[in-house]
Amino acid sequence: MLGWPTASRDRLANVPRVWVCYESLVGLLVSEKEKAGMGEKGEEKAAMEEIFERGSRRNNVDWVFLS
Repeated sequence: MLGWPTASRDRLANVPRVWVCYESLVGLLVSEKEKAGMGEKGEEKAAMEEIFERGSRRNNVDWVFLS
């Protein structure tokens, strides 16, 4: 899921970034863990819920960027 961060767009206007939603990032990390045979479905859901709770507590950290 691509989008803009909640931070100022002007500050980041000239810097190319790929914006990834927390849910997508955590989902990718957990699916890689499951492929290695270490994860459970309940664990995946718990990890996503924890990330969303953290993000909602800090409104300015709704998006993560990868450079």
